[in-house]
Amino acid sequence: MAETIQQGECIEKIMNAFAQIGHELTNKQAEQFFQYYEMLVETNKVMNLTAITEFDEVLQKHLQSLHLLLLSAGWLH
Repeated sequence: MAETIQQGECIEKIMNAFAQIGHELTNKQAEQFFQYYEMLVETNKVMNLTAITEFDEVLQKHLQSLHLLLLSAGWLH
């Protein structure tokens, strides 16, 4: 069963996680990432998109991918 998600707590986690890789988000960007998470979980109920649906795991996996993308693009050092 999926965990109960508190938006405010998740927004804070998102902003902190991105800050740790040197990428500061605006509150709006963090809210958009959270909306993406919500849409991913809802769509996953009717379409097998991913086995990863727990918030912390989604944040970690997607952040790792984004971090590698930003590094390879030369946007982070």
